[in-house]
Amino acid sequence: TYQWEKGGDASFSKTGETINVTDAGVYTVKAKIGICESAASQLVSVVKENPATPSISGGTNLCINGTTTLRVVSPVSGVTYQWEKGGDASFSKTGENIEVTEAGVYTVKAKKGICESAASEPVTVVKENPATPGISGETNLCINGTTTLSVASKVEGETYEWSKQNDSNWQIREATSIEVTEAGVYTVKAKKGIC
Repeated sequence: TYQWEKGGDASFSKTGETINVTDAGVYTVKAKIGICESAASQLVSVVKENPATPSISGGTNLCINGTTTLRVVSPVSGVTYQWEKGGDASFSKTGENIEVTEAGVYTVKAKKGICESAASEPVTVVKENPATPGISGETNLCINGTTTLSVASKVEGETYEWSKQNDSNWQIREATSIEVTEAGVYTVKAKKGIC
């Protein structure tokens, strides 16, 4: 038979060829036959240490039909990272960085061997493009005259790019309003961040 001992714990006593261990410590085993026993085995030190809980950085705004990248902050060598998406059991990605194409709540765990960390703080990725802006201003232009076109309802945090259709000489302008001296078809796009 085999008698197991744990250093510094007189109450610890298990027998068998294998034992399950749930606590860190220094373990030894002796072989016994009848009243005879061997010397103690070499010491085996069991360390209880889960990887540190990771944190996430990266873009949390996702454009329609776009992608964004989520990253583990300060990844550790020898540790693997398992990503999860809240409410989506089929989602499974590993790596220090992942490309995300869907809105949702994402977390990551660090794994080393059989041990894993707690889940990171969740990061919410939002899929939202700015609304299409309207244009206000006088659309009749006198010869040698000017008119001003403006974004009808400006939104804080958005920028606006003006274009003129079918005019290769027109340079895109970023402004909430533009002065127009030539007839044509003008359009404006709203931008917020990368969207």
